[in-house]
Amino acid sequence: VLVSRRSEDKSRSLYEQFPATVEIVDDAAEIVLRSEIVFIGLLPGVARSILPQITFTDDKMVISMMAAIDMNELLTLLGGSCSKLVVRTVPLPSAMRRSGPILMYPPNAAVENVLRCVGTPIVCQTEAEMKPMISLTGHISSFYELMRVTQSWMANRGVQEDTAQQFIASFYSSMASAAELSEHSFAELSEEAATPGGLNEQSLRFLRDSEHYSLAEQSLQAILNRLNGK
Repeated sequence: VLVSRRSEDKSRSLYEQFPATVEIVDDAAEIVLRSEIVFIGLLPGVARSILPQITFTDDKMVISMMAAIDMNELLTLLGGSCSKLVVRTVPLPSAMRRSGPILMYPPNAAVENVLRCVGTPIVCQTEAEMKPMISLTGHISSFYELMRVTQSWMANRGVQEDTAQQFIASFYSSMASAAELSEHSFAELSEEAATPGGLNEQSLRFLRDSEHYSLAEQSLQAILNRLNGK
């Protein structure tokens, strides 16, 4: 595996973990020349500066991990290549544990097989449907903040912080896993959990009567607006 020296700390860390597998290379063009599969994870400004200087041949499988660079611009930066092996993806940090969704466009069976090694490919039929889903990736910090606030609330009521963290993480993980494996819609799962007169019905009614879910929608829309350059 060839990695760029640009991110010195990350490349050194990878080499130290996998010295027999990882090779650090100074020149990005050399990485492309020597590789069959090229993963691109550059900031937009850096990508616009570096990529036009590199030759990409049509036999290269190019997997972009740049959320802010759309397909048309990507192909332009790659020299106008119309290769069927160029795919835009949006991986999450969980890919380092070989789990979690990876948005990809356009559909490509060969690339999909590669991505299965590090997560669950979510194949988009159009690029337009990627952006609303990309918007959700802007809610990672707020999700962890919800967990932190819940942990703090429990700790203030006598629960040990490490115990609270373990319970909260396992709780949300089990809910997500149940939804992923279920054939029911989210609406059906919500209704099923809200037993009449129960705790979940009380909480759901309280939050629906507030601006809780409306604010979540507004946040997603604000992220989408930013992605669309508004």
